[in-house]
Amino acid sequence: MSTEAKKNCKDLEVILRQSFGDDVVVLSCSSDSLLSVGENFGSDIVRISAKVQRDENSPVEKHDFVAKKVLAEVSDFGNWTVVVEREVFMYTDILPLYARMEVESGEKESIAENVAKFYGYRILLDPRTKMAGRDSLILLENIKVKGYYICDKKAGKFVFRPTLFGWTIL
Repeated sequence: MSTEAKKNCKDLEVILRQSFGDDVVVLSCSSDSLLSVGENFGSDIVRISAKVQRDENSPVEKHDFVAKKVLAEVSDFGNWTVVVEREVFMYTDILPLYARMEVESGEKESIAENVAKFYGYRILLDPRTKMAGRDSLILLENIKVKGYYICDKKAGKFVFRPTLFGWTIL
């Protein structure tokens, strides 16, 4: 494994500790771009495949992740610190609240079935701007491997889902 690949695996390991605990070890990982640069309105979306062991006695697990990374060349896009913090808040606070509301209301289908699993994040501030820098990222489950796809963003797609939440925009 190259020095760069070892560094990427170690970086992934640090972020995965937020979900898998301090004993997690990334045995191998590979990455490539999931979308064209700029396709996600100012962030770089990277596909990561990894073999992970949660502790020395656990079996090796294969995981597919997506890392949403801040692009330095679009620093005028907005305050990335706020953008990343708000998205993390959605995954850590809002979605669990919705899930709890679904259980309490007797809803059969869970919002968690339609949202990528959140594994962790990193916000590294650029000392010059005090904003989230290029190494800031959000780590999510890659749901494309489960058959999800990206529709044409210009056309959009409205789907009626008869649930507690009514209309769902895909």
